[in-house]
Amino acid sequence: MRTALLLAMVGGLSSCTVVKPLACALVYPVHEFGKRLKSTSDEDRHNDLPTAGILVAAPVLIPLNYVYYTLYGAVGGLVSGVVSDLNMVTGHGSLRTSRDAIFQPLKTNAVK
Repeated sequence: MRTALLLAMVGGLSSCTVVKPLACALVYPVHEFGKRLKSTSDEDRHNDLPTAGILVAAPVLIPLNYVYYTLYGAVGGLVSGVVSDLNMVTGHGSLRTSRDAIFQPLKTNAVK
């Protein structure tokens, strides 16, 4: 019950410092894996890889890659969240949030 209440409170906050690291840690790995699956330009480069090597390396490299993207999303989201909050306090930030801000952890709300 306490965990659900805490998650509801955090989700309801508008502060980038609290919400953006959590959102980026969840969304950024999925977005990056989706981009890699849609990429078709490098297919020829991987045709000569041995199947046995792929079957041995994939169960190790895919989870490590997921952990890397999760950490990158969380840390990048925390840094850009703090900067976005400072932009709002000093009047250099915009109230509009773009969809790309979740997919790019280092993107802030700075006014151009």
